[in-house]
Amino acid sequence: MTTLIKQVKVFDTFEECDVYVDDLGATTIAQGIDLDSDILIDGFDLYALPSLILPYVKEDIKEEVLIKGGFSTVCKEGAISSFYTKINYHKILSVTSLEDVILADCFLFRLDTHEDVSSILQAIKQRNGLLLMDYNKELLEVNRSVGCSMHIMDIDVKEIQNIKEYQTFFPLTCGVKMSTLLNEIASYIKWIEEDVIECIHIDDHYEYAFALLYTKLVNKRYMSLKQLCKLVAYNIADIFGMDGGEFINYQENDFFMMNCHVNDRLFSKEFIVLDESLVNEYVNCRIVYHCMKGFVLYNII
Repeated sequence: MTTLIKQVKVFDTFEECDVYVDDLGATTIAQGIDLDSDILIDGFDLYALPSLILPYVKEDIKEEVLIKGGFSTVCKEGAISSFYTKINYHKILSVTSLEDVILADCFLFRLDTHEDVSSILQAIKQRNGLLLMDYNKELLEVNRSVGCSMHIMDIDVKEIQNIKEYQTFFPLTCGVKMSTLLNEIASYIKWIEEDVIECIHIDDHYEYAFALLYTKLVNKRYMSLKQLCKLVAYNIADIFGMDGGEFINYQENDFFMMNCHVNDRLFSKEFIVLDESLVNEYVNCRIVYHCMKGFVLYNII
């Protein structure tokens, strides 16, 4: 069953686009999509949080979507990465050789390469690409003279001063893994507030990850819910660890989420899904999420 949502706003940029979900769940977000669909939804006052490409090894990419413009989740998995615009708009591939520097604009560097690292960095820079990597001082040193854009996915707080030095030589951003952050919140929160750390990477298939982050960071007033949503680099549709119809009520009834992966549980414009009494019970909730086949719609109420 295909779904087309017309004129929905994309989270954070608030750009008005259409959202199309095919039978396999691949989500395309672009302007002016004109395709037949089984379900047509008016996206007025709705916001889309798109599923994006998981920044892990993705060597198998399906055919390009025929829709021009926008961006598309045509890989096998999706993930949220709102911390960096390039990741929001481009494919991500693993790279071990010069031959791999094709078909993508974001690259995950695998250190088992035997080729000249400098040549690989130069090839990525020529594409105006972004290199995703774990912290590796040797690689950073090589890049001093090349100037390829880099993103470190799990920065050690002890290395942040070094990172600030490298940022004078080339574009460099940092993220932190969820497990690393939660073990040392006090050490990392300062660098998050100063935008040195720009995203939180969540291990794949970590059940109830968002719930845990919400409890540890938002409830403890380290950050707001909006800040957390912008920091999380993950497939939001999978964050909640829920099967169709379940819901989670967070502390003080101020946060309510409902899963809509099953096609017969589609939402209406008024965000009434499943049992209407469940929604009415939480009318004072801060935010309601609706997840369906790779994308998320939300409404602040």
